[in-house]
Amino acid sequence: MNVHAIDPDFDSPFFTQLKSEKALFTIPELQGNQLFYCTQCGNCTQAHFYKHVYSQSINMETGEGTELFEHFYVSQCCLADLAVMDNDTFKDIEIDPIHYLPVKDR
Repeated sequence: MNVHAIDPDFDSPFFTQLKSEKALFTIPELQGNQLFYCTQCGNCTQAHFYKHVYSQSINMETGEGTELFEHFYVSQCCLADLAVMDNDTFKDIEIDPIHYLPVKDR
């Protein structure tokens, strides 16, 4: 069986590399004038539910494939970590650590 694995250093215009370092499995509810921003570029953004495939194999004889993946939230623009800012004071709001735990581990 031939196996194809995803190379994290693969560089292609058709493949966008994930820049997130902390998996945000659930997103906090924003209060008042709070908003999400991208820790990579600093722009205000939407939370993007991302499917991170960390292993993929394809049986070259049958064409059947399997993936190991997890879903978490990243910035929509850079696929980087999300942060929360209060738009009135321009200060960061700490995200409760429970949002970084997989739902099954809560």
